This record gives sequence, C-alpha cells and structure tokens, in this order.
Amino acid sequence: NLMVSATLVALVAILAGGVQESCSSPEDAGTLRLLLVRHAESENNVLNLVSKDHYVENRHSDPDITELGTEQAQEAARFICASRTGLMRHLTEVRISPTLRTLQTARPFASRLSGVRMVVDSEIFEAGGVYERCPQTGDVVAFPGLTKEDMAVYGYELPPEVTSKGWNTIQGKESRDAAKSRALRVAERLRAEAAEQKNGMTRAIALVSHGDFIGFLLSHLIGTDLSRVNMHVWNTAMTCVDLHSDGSVTLNFFNSVAHLRSDQYRQSQLGNV
Repeated sequence: NLMVSATLVALVAILAGGVQESCSSPEDAGTLRLLLVRHAESENNVLNLVSKDHYVENRHSDPDITELGTEQAQEAARFICASRTGLMRHLTEVRISPTLRTLQTARPFASRLSGVRMVVDSEIFEAGGVYERCPQTGDVVAFPGLTKEDMAVYGYELPPEVTSKGWNTIQGKESRDAAKSRALRVAERLRAEAAEQKNGMTRAIALVSHGDFIGFLLSHLIGTDLSRVNMHVWNTAMTCVDLHSDGSVTLNFFNSVAHLRSDQYRQSQLGNV
C-alpha cells in the first residue's frame, strides 16, 4: 500500500541516526522487547470507511470488533504463538487496553499462549478515551467504560482502578496533549523495566493497544518527534521495539501485517479509530 510505504519511509528517515539499526543487543546490555499490536477491526473502523462525518455521527463509545476483526485477531494470535520459538521466545506478559475491542482482540492470544500473563493495563487506551455525545446537544459526556464484572468473562488480571463503576475517570474527551503525556508515563515505566534487565537478560511483552496511542508511545520510546509523520497503523499490525538496559533502542520492524492475507485488511483500517 502506497500510504503505508510512504509512512514507513518517512519514519525510517526521521529515525536515521537516532535508533540502532541492528537487531542485536548492545554488549552486556539486557533487553526488554516490546511487541506493539493494534486492535482488530472494530465497528467504528467500518463506519470510518463510509466517511469521517458518518463515523462522527454514528460512532460507538466502546465498539465491538467485527467478523473480519475476529479473523485478524486469530491470525495475530497464531503469529505470536509461532514466534515463541524465535522473535517472542522470552514472552512473559500481554498487556491489554481496557476497551472492548482490545479485550476481544486479545482473547485468542489467551487460549494459545500458555504460561503468559494476560493483564489489563488501564493507561494504554486510545487517545481521546471513551466518551459519548449527547444526541440532543452534541456535547461530549463521560463514559465510564467496562466494569470489572464485564471484564471478568475474559479471565484477564485486572488492576484496582477497574471497579464495579468502570475504569474511565476522564470527564469528556481526553485532549491530545493529555494523551501524549499519558504515553510518556507509559514509556517511562517501560524504560524503567528495561533498566532492570542486566547482564544480557531478555524479557518480552506485548501491548494490545490503539493506533494513535501506539504512535505517541513510539515517539517517546525512540526520543524522536514523530508529529510530522502521519502514522496510520493497520488493524492488528505489529511493531517491534527493543529497549536496552543501557538506554539505547532498536526498532526491529514497524506496522507489519505479514500475518494477514491480503483479503484480511481493508482501506477503513487506515483510520486510527
């Protein structure tokens, strides 16, 4: 796809000189390997296929994934499972955004990845958060998100901030600056975990998150302003980043959908919603 190729070329150009090109770890440094996975196709993605206005008028605050999205999630799970003898052989944990579409995307991961912790992470939700618009006034109003009872059916570990009242504490729609700050907090947390990987130790985790948030997080992790790059991320696309204990970073690959057939992704997925 020309748009994806152009995005990748621009990203590589910006990263030149700032991120190691080698996929090997620096000598004596430990590594935290991150696999950033966007959620499978959601009902909102399909709305966006019609037009941006159609999406805005009909969007769901917390949409399900579609039938195609279920197929994508299955293929992503197969890929990660197969990679446990190679790329993700040190996988210990999958962290999942608390939204419905990410919880559903990760479900086939749980059935295939025995011995891997499946944990809801309340800080990796999409930029903007979960919100509704009042049909009478058009005002943005808060949506509490899924409750711990709603999430119990998935069997994931839940953080204490997921309660019987939901998990979202943002009043209305989160600002873009607030989302970037949240991504920075997550990046700092991940860097701290990488710093604990000493003497060649390697650990891998996967994050099931969202297109815009993955872009913000990647920008903070590599220490490069990517605001000039229009980073459209495909549904279930994977980006692999190594954070080394000495502070260096390796970008292994970006926005890969090699696990999907050509009929398992479509133009609507170029919108990060």
